[in-house]
Amino acid sequence: MPIRNNTDTRIRTNVIPVRVYAQGDCPCANSFLRDGELYASLYPQEDMPVFRGRGFLLFDFGKEMCGGIRIVYHRSPRPAKIRIRFGESVGECCAELGHKNAGNEHSVRDFEVTLPNFSDSVYGDTGFRFVRLDFSEDTEYMFYGVRAVSTHWEAVREGAFVCEDALVNRIYDTAAYTCGLCVQTQLWDGIKRDRLVWIGDLHPEAKALYCLYRDVSPIRDALDFAQSLSERAGLRWVNGIPSYSFWWLINLCDYVEVTQDKEYLREKLAFAGDILSKLDVCVDSEGRFDPGNEDMAYFISTDGTNGLSCFMSYYILKAGRFPSTRQEGYTRRFRPLLL
Repeated sequence: MPIRNNTDTRIRTNVIPVRVYAQGDCPCANSFLRDGELYASLYPQEDMPVFRGRGFLLFDFGKEMCGGIRIVYHRSPRPAKIRIRFGESVGECCAELGHKNAGNEHSVRDFEVTLPNFSDSVYGDTGFRFVRLDFSEDTEYMFYGVRAVSTHWEAVREGAFVCEDALVNRIYDTAAYTCGLCVQTQLWDGIKRDRLVWIGDLHPEAKALYCLYRDVSPIRDALDFAQSLSERAGLRWVNGIPSYSFWWLINLCDYVEVTQDKEYLREKLAFAGDILSKLDVCVDSEGRFDPGNEDMAYFISTDGTNGLSCFMSYYILKAGRFPSTRQEGYTRRFRPLLL
């Protein structure tokens, strides 16, 4: 995991804007596209971007990233407020809060700050490609420059896929990049929202990571975290959802199969056995799985049975990959599902 012993091992990379997508009353906007080191000082620099009055800038950083924006600022005659909006699209970057679900849930992406004189500061921590700056005061703004600060996992991607279809190759590269981008302080569901470990949603992410990286420790860390959270919060089920307890078992089986870490499997047997015991009492004599009202409504099939959970019961137990499922006490209750 990128956080070990309270030390953040993620890499922070400064990214220059690839273009000014739009601007209003900012005649020297392209000055922000210059390469070179940025630093604050007491003295102005030649050709530095200076704006007078109200206006806006919309930067395109070329690709999706997780992080914030670094603003290196010289000074203003009086306190200078700006509004910062992050967006994965131009439309989101220009939207008002509440418009088409634009919001600040999970990570704040729309806020106002006062720029200190002679400052070098990073603002925001979210998922974005575009950043819009709105100048709120009728005063002079003097910048040294801006950079996106991209925070990402240090592991090297080793898996690859290439075919004759350029579009398919681009889709693969984008999917692989997005998956790696979700490895932050934990293996998140998403870099903007949800910044949470959903153990069911983690399954396709884990499948991708096995193909892309030699280091698959984030998957193990996610299994540990989901177990620890469930135990500390006094939850009956992983993530508080019966079917996600199935997915915890499935993810554990996949992890051990890929890594052959039998010692880790032995560490998890007690917790896994506890899950199976809870699942066992939810299965009737005909093999139907019914956790009551604890599962999410969208797991209920049209005929009123919990179809997805029954399928996962079948998937886990028929595979027989988990030692506890071979015990007669479990296989007898789930036997109808194994036929």
